[in-house]
Amino acid sequence: MRATTATVRELMTALHDRYPDDREQSLYASVELSLRRLAPEVRAQLQPLAVFQGGVNLVVWSWMTGTEVETIRSLAAAVIGVGLGTDMGYGHLRLDPALPSYLLQELNQTDQEHLRTRWAEEMVELVHFLEEQTFQEAIIARQLTLLELPNLLTLLRWLQDKEAPETVVDVASRVEALLADLGLPHALIQATTIREQVAQVLGEWSRARFMAESENIERLLERGALPAAYTAAQHLLEHCLDAGESAYTLAAYDIALAHTKLGRTLRHLGDAEEALQPLTEARERFQALADSGNSTARNMVPVAIA
Repeated sequence: MRATTATVRELMTALHDRYPDDREQSLYASVELSLRRLAPEVRAQLQPLAVFQGGVNLVVWSWMTGTEVETIRSLAAAVIGVGLGTDMGYGHLRLDPALPSYLLQELNQTDQEHLRTRWAEEMVELVHFLEEQTFQEAIIARQLTLLELPNLLTLLRWLQDKEAPETVVDVASRVEALLADLGLPHALIQATTIREQVAQVLGEWSRARFMAESENIERLLERGALPAAYTAAQHLLEHCLDAGESAYTLAAYDIALAHTKLGRTLRHLGDAEEALQPLTEARERFQALADSGNSTARNMVPVAIA
């Protein structure tokens, strides 16, 4: 239903009291008028959008709320219908820039923190999903990473303030790997900086320390610092072998991965023949893990061969 002049005047007066900035008033007035076109029960279900950045993955929205994906799709269609969202494909809904901040103003501090915590939990799950997709549907992983970039970078900053260093390094390393080939140097630097800062307080050898040192090798290779990358790859493998396959849950997989890192570094240095030894060792270790039921290792067997 079209808003009357009196309704708009009343709305602008109320917004002036809450938001003295003229530009903010105008943006929020447009959002409020659009939201008033929705049924109250539909509008109430949009609250989780308050904590998303730029857009929302419909599956993450579903995970956060425990709502069926089909219902979430209907809500997304309603948001699009009133001009507050755009379907970007790949299950991603781009949001009107003013919508999340406006919805956030309607929530008390407790509700905001609850939603942010749920959002962070499910965004971490999305990071793991994207990592898996790099082996299965690389194009989908690439496009979703691009679409989710504002959420991913905000997630890392949130985790840095809230979670244990091991968790932050783990997620930041995975995000770095997702960003590495996307041609987004500024975004990659943000993820790398967070990982490097948090890694400084890690304790004894662990998966988090492995991932931190592993991503450091990748950044050295990207910069063309080949001797430094080779030294780092040697140290990484030495740490893994000294700790042994029982050091932590994925230690055996990481030993195989460390062999791959050393082989790749040698190949970058132009010593393809010497690279064959660690790469062959990596392939055999990945194959043994694959034979025992490790699906991730199975994906890595052809990588080591290639």
